[in-house]
Amino acid sequence: MAILGSKIIIMADGVAIAACKSAKLSGDADTIETSGSGGQWKTFIAGRKSWSVSCKYLVTYKNFANVLALASAVTLKVKIKMPGDTHTFAGQWGGQVDNGRVVDPSGIYYQVTGNFFCAKLGDTYYRYWSYTGQGESDRFYTHPNTEDLYIDGNTGKNYAWDGEKLEELKALQGSAIVKSFDMSGAVGSIASGDFAFQGSGPLLAVTS
Repeated sequence: MAILGSKIIIMADGVAIAACKSAKLSGDADTIETSGSGGQWKTFIAGRKSWSVSCKYLVTYKNFANVLALASAVTLKVKIKMPGDTHTFAGQWGGQVDNGRVVDPSGIYYQVTGNFFCAKLGDTYYRYWSYTGQGESDRFYTHPNTEDLYIDGNTGKNYAWDGEKLEELKALQGSAIVKSFDMSGAVGSIASGDFAFQGSGPLLAVTS
């Protein structure tokens, strides 16, 4: 599933960077040469890793003073914002899926907003289905919207449809230092700026 660049969100200390126009996450790994004096090819082992984030933003009255944050430490989170509707799992019932129908009340499935349900088998969430009545002929399968966000109300975890099942969405999070900024504006154009953050320590996958 392709993602629009506008759906990549950078958050500093839990607040999305306002009027952010573009974002870039970079990673780098040192390499240490281990080859001796002989031979034609060099060999290496992996060394230490680093990461950084940069973003472009539109200057507004509200964020104009943000440049004063230079050299401050922040917690950065990079996450995906799904552009479609949001559905929350609300409750739990017995049931098991077979050819689009709930046939065994010993299984587990979750109700989603409206008359939609999402099957959970083990730790995996599968496509949901809908029904219009109690008769077998009234029930039918349907695929989730690939742009929608699905939230498990019990765990708070976020999911998106990957074409086969609901896949948990992860965010990337780590500590960083505000390394640099630029701000510019020409007569007749909109003022814009750039922020650069240097990661300090690991970048980890966390619940979105």
